[in-house]
Amino acid sequence: MMERLKRNGTMYRRCKLCVTGMFAGAVAEAICILCIPLTGIGQSVLQRAGAYALAAVFWLGLAAELSFARAAAVLCRRIRMQRNEPLSQSRVPGVFRFCKCPEGVVADVLLGASAVGVILFTRLQPNVPWGLIVSLACAIFFLHLHAIFNGGSYQFLRFTESKQRGSSICIQEK
Repeated sequence: MMERLKRNGTMYRRCKLCVTGMFAGAVAEAICILCIPLTGIGQSVLQRAGAYALAAVFWLGLAAELSFARAAAVLCRRIRMQRNEPLSQSRVPGVFRFCKCPEGVVADVLLGASAVGVILFTRLQPNVPWGLIVSLACAIFFLHLHAIFNGGSYQFLRFTESKQRGSSICIQEK
C-alpha cells in the first residue's frame, strides 16, 4: 500500500512537471514571435543565423509542449486507474473547452482580447509591424494557456489539490 502511494506521488509530481513544461513551451513560442523583427533573412549572416535559430527554438518549443501534454495525459490516466477513479468519458481536447476554472476564464477572455487586437492591427495599422507582432504573440500565448488551463491534465491536478484542501475550484468532468 505504501509503495503504491509513493508511486502515485511520484507520478503526480511528474504530471505537474509536465504541465509546467507545457507552460514553458508556450512562453518560448511567444518570445520567439516577439523576436522576429530583430532577425532578417536578407540581412547579414549573423541575422540569418539568428532567424534560423529563432525558428528552431519556436518549433522545438512547440514539439516540447505537445510532448509534455501527451505525457501529462498518460500520467493522469495512470494515476486515476491506480486510484480506481472513473476515467473521463469526454474526448474533447482542451482547445475546444471553455471556462472550466478561474484560470481558464482569464485565459479565454485574454485570448479573445488578443484576437481582437490582431484583427485591429491587421486592418487599422498594416504598416506598423510591432503592434501586430505583439498582439499575435499574445494571441498565441493565450491560446496555449487556454488549452492548458481547460485541458484534462490541469483539471485533474487542480481537482486533486482542491480535494485535498477540501474545496472545489475547478469543474471535474464525470
